[in-house]
Amino acid sequence: MGELCCEVKRYKVPDLDMEVRIYGEDGEIPRASHWMCEECTDIALSLEAVGFCPKTWLDQRALLKEYVEVYVKR
Repeated sequence: MGELCCEVKRYKVPDLDMEVRIYGEDGEIPRASHWMCEECTDIALSLEAVGFCPKTWLDQRALLKEYVEVYVKR
């Protein structure tokens, strides 16, 4: 694993009445960030560039393997 190098900031849409009163209907509620190492960041950004949705909470190497198996023609 590489050094931590990418912070993925996360937000939640308000859905409870109290959340809507505090943040507004179109507001964003901050959540804990996800952090990725250099290797996973490179993979995630590359997958995103080709239109694949890299879920930051999953192992990016497994997502890359899935992408290659499903979408790369041999």
